[in-house]
Amino acid sequence: MIRQRHQPAMARRQRGVTLVIGLIMLLVLTVLAVSTMRTASLELVMAGNTQARENAFQLAQAGLDTRLASYVADRAPLDAAPECPEPGEPAVAADPPVAIPDLRGEYTTRLCFRGLGSDLVTGSSIGRIEQGHYELAADAASTERGARAALVQ
Repeated sequence: MIRQRHQPAMARRQRGVTLVIGLIMLLVLTVLAVSTMRTASLELVMAGNTQARENAFQLAQAGLDTRLASYVADRAPLDAAPECPEPGEPAVAADPPVAIPDLRGEYTTRLCFRGLGSDLVTGSSIGRIEQGHYELAADAASTERGARAALVQ
C-alpha cells in the first residue's frame, strides 16, 4: 500500500503566491524598461536638436566669414552699403541665399552703414581719424528641425 503524504493546508495556499510575486516583479521590470526607453528616446531628440542648432550657428558664422573675406579682397562694395535703419523701420534687404549642403542649410547676409566716428579705442594715436562703422548680419536656417541662427558683427 502506497502512503500518501498530505500537505498541510498552509503549504497548499502558498503554491500560487510564487506565481503572483513573479508576475509583479515582471511588471515592475517592464515598467522600468519602458521608462528607460522613453528617456533614451527623449535624449536622442534633444541631442539632434542641439546638433541642428549648432549647424545653424555654423551656417551663420560661415556667412559672416565669407562676406568679411570678400570685403577684405575688394573694399568697393562697402561704399554702396545702405544706411542702417532706425529701430522700427524695415530691415535692409538681404543678399540672395547661399546653400551649404555639408551643413544642411543656407544663409543670407545683410550689410549696412552705421555712420562715421572716431577710433573706438580711447587714447589711441589715431583717434582723430574718422572711421566708417558697418553692421554685417547673417541669418541661417538649417533644413533639420527648423533650426535658425542670427549673428551680427
